[in-house]
Amino acid sequence: MKTNVKKILFRGTVTLVFCFGLLISFVFNPSLLYGNETIYRNFVIHHNDDLNENLTKLLEISFSKLENQELFDKEIQISICLNDGSLYPKLIQTLMGPDVIRSFANKTVIQADLLNVENNKMILTDWNETFKATQWFTHSFTHCLQYKKYGFFGSNPVAGYDEWKWEGYSEYTSFGTDYDLRLLVNKHLENTTNNWVEMEDGSKTLKIHLKYLIMVKYCIEIQHMTYDQILKSKDSPEKVYTDLLKWAKGQES
Repeated sequence: MKTNVKKILFRGTVTLVFCFGLLISFVFNPSLLYGNETIYRNFVIHHNDDLNENLTKLLEISFSKLENQELFDKEIQISICLNDGSLYPKLIQTLMGPDVIRSFANKTVIQADLLNVENNKMILTDWNETFKATQWFTHSFTHCLQYKKYGFFGSNPVAGYDEWKWEGYSEYTSFGTDYDLRLLVNKHLENTTNNWVEMEDGSKTLKIHLKYLIMVKYCIEIQHMTYDQILKSKDSPEKVYTDLLKWAKGQES
């Protein structure tokens, strides 16, 4: 009897290890779940349908926005995983939750169910929201650069950095450099019940992420901190936010 139990446990363990290994293979090798792969400059584009040639233009625009940023690395290779019939985006959504684009390691996984390349739009019908594609690509590419710079153990969620430092920097690079800090602070302080904040150029982010953005922008542009210094800073988010508001108040006089 004991021998049979041991055999069952052994086989069960082997099966679990095999399934886990297979899952990891799919997660880190998206080409296994796509019919086509196109290499273009810094991108490996995984797709099932014919590739819209205008997509590469959007990717170039999004990537070029990062050229003057501290973490920019011209050698980075980013996997773009389109939501065009492959099971891969659904797999990542099941494992990591829903998003417009889900980023991890060097992967940019589009979860929006419609990518309108000609109009620079992404649509997520479950959220009933439309987004500016280039903004979200740049945001995603920034996370890829963070991972390349700091590695698995030095990147969130493993590293455990405050959310405002990690997400705020991606928002800062994606559209935060296009606006004056005082304008962004005023936008943040507007009394609205809408969870989403939309800018004049169509960029859109969550209210809490706009708060993260202005905190990072304050540190970089007013306090003249590097991103490494922001990550290593022991200042609490409450202190940074309070100092930011004091600075903004002083600009009114």
